[in-house]
Amino acid sequence: MEEQLNQLRKSIDEYDTQIVELFEKRMGKALEVLHYKQEKGLPVLQHGREQKVIEKVKNNLQNKELHTEIEQLYLTIMKLSRQIQAKEWNLSDFLLIGETIVLPLGERLKEKKIVFQGEFGAFGHQALTKHFGKEQSIHHYETFEDVFKALQADEADYGILPIENSSTGAINDVYDLLVQYDVYIVGEQYLQVEHCLVGLEEAQLEDIEEVYSHIQGFHQSKSFLDRYPNWKLIPYTNTAASAKYIKKLKDPTKAAIASKEAAELYDLKVMNEKINTNQENWTRFIIIGKKVEINEDSRKISLIYSLRHNVGALYDSLGVFVKQGINLAKVESRPIPNQPWKYHFFVDIEGNLLDNQVQEAIKQVQEKSLFIKILGNY
Repeated sequence: MEEQLNQLRKSIDEYDTQIVELFEKRMGKALEVLHYKQEKGLPVLQHGREQKVIEKVKNNLQNKELHTEIEQLYLTIMKLSRQIQAKEWNLSDFLLIGETIVLPLGERLKEKKIVFQGEFGAFGHQALTKHFGKEQSIHHYETFEDVFKALQADEADYGILPIENSSTGAINDVYDLLVQYDVYIVGEQYLQVEHCLVGLEEAQLEDIEEVYSHIQGFHQSKSFLDRYPNWKLIPYTNTAASAKYIKKLKDPTKAAIASKEAAELYDLKVMNEKINTNQENWTRFIIIGKKVEINEDSRKISLIYSLRHNVGALYDSLGVFVKQGINLAKVESRPIPNQPWKYHFFVDIEGNLLDNQVQEAIKQVQEKSLFIKILGNY
């Protein structure tokens, strides 16, 4: 029996030797990747890459009962990889928080190419001009993800996207994309949203059969739409795009829910004003860029993290900010794709990343987290 046990231990020792050799090789390759990115001017940080690696490793696992353990192992490996890479980075261009959170630093650009989702006249376009002014290079894309891709491909300097509405809550697609792409929040803009029913000049309310709009336009105008149960509601990519489409159709039985600005832009008649249920209807837009922009006026920090599925884990992580005297402005949860009953927590706190007290709080939260990403300080 003792001989059998010794043989098993010998096998384990052999595996450990192989693990050490492979660990050294993996860390070496991590540094090679870092140097290649630095030479080619590629983004050093790619948070979405780590999640893809974990999913691939779990798929390769033969004993699926070990999926939680293999995930924890690789989270540790990648944390150590970031530590080793951090020693090599030129930290004059980065802000290091704790041992492994490295943020690329930049300043607000004077010449800007800015993109938004939707058509000209959309609420995103209005928020953009309110924040940046009209004297900019402005382009638009069809989807939220297109905006992220434009920044990733260096086709834009900044993008503007809605992230929450005072009536209908979070824009979940945008939250999910913030995890997936390596961008940072560099500002925010609040816009009061007033929806109108718009149509052709000859359109009459009693003749309307179909109404086009973004799904948020329908949700935010529910009380008005409930008065017309026979109308067919057709979701469209954007409120302004729906107004543009109505103009193109030239059909007086079709209308759109859009802004008064969109109606004017596409030469449509405002059939009903302020049809949104909540007359204090505000949308918060975020401005995203490729680097973190911090100055003395930066007072809000957004971050994402995930935790082990333990009792009190979220309470303990939020308690870190309370103990440090840091005010919590918002907490939002989103399911992690392909991981049932696991969540990313989006947290907004008040403070500046250059403050030692804030850095200590984030470091403590990092120690409790499986994954953490700072989205910006603005």
